[in-house]
Amino acid sequence: MALKNTIEKIGWVVVILLVFVGLMSIAGRLYVVVGTMLDASFIESDPTSFDGRYNVNPVLTLSHLVPGFLFMLLGPFQFIKNVRAKWIQLHRWSGRVFIVSSLIAGVAALVVTVRLPVFGNLSALVGVTLFGTIFLFALLKAYFHIRKREIAQHREWMIRAFALGLGIATFRVQLILLQSFTDYGFVEIWDTVAWFGFATNLIVAEIWINVSRGGVKNSKAQPQMELPSSLPQPSAQP
Repeated sequence: MALKNTIEKIGWVVVILLVFVGLMSIAGRLYVVVGTMLDASFIESDPTSFDGRYNVNPVLTLSHLVPGFLFMLLGPFQFIKNVRAKWIQLHRWSGRVFIVSSLIAGVAALVVTVRLPVFGNLSALVGVTLFGTIFLFALLKAYFHIRKREIAQHREWMIRAFALGLGIATFRVQLILLQSFTDYGFVEIWDTVAWFGFATNLIVAEIWINVSRGGVKNSKAQPQMELPSSLPQPSAQP
């Protein structure tokens, strides 16, 4: 139990750091895109450059960034036990906003990969598309499980979905590390982290799900065991 608690605390530290990275990344991109929308001379927007392709497609970019910001902001609160225990309505409504925002951000991300091709080679495009699709699938699974009040399964699929969405922050950390400590070019590194960033988070999520499984019960009422008709039935009298 002590080891599990220690792992959970370390996990929360990592999650908070990745959320911070994600929020700062989105805020920086929003600043540039909105600035370019308000003033075309705000920054040079070469549609063939990595950053410029976002600036010349502001509506598509914002449809991914704004719900993505809500994903990062609301995501951690979905897993705080005290919030679920004390403010269940807050948890439910923030959860609804989280799932809707995540679905919009996920669909927009897949559109972005088509309209604004991912930098790198075919490997990066396949990786982003694959994990983006799994992300949307995990969100839908989480939603349908909670509709059936299958709390344990809902929790597991929410963990998978959040881990995959948070992969974009892990992606950026790995990108910086590989650029700093290796001699590989940008395209080679991009192709690598396009797979490794999301895969790292998904593997860690599966490990945590298996370690913590069993701590959450479904809210469905358990069926009563019926006695065979040949046996005497319990009396209603004390």
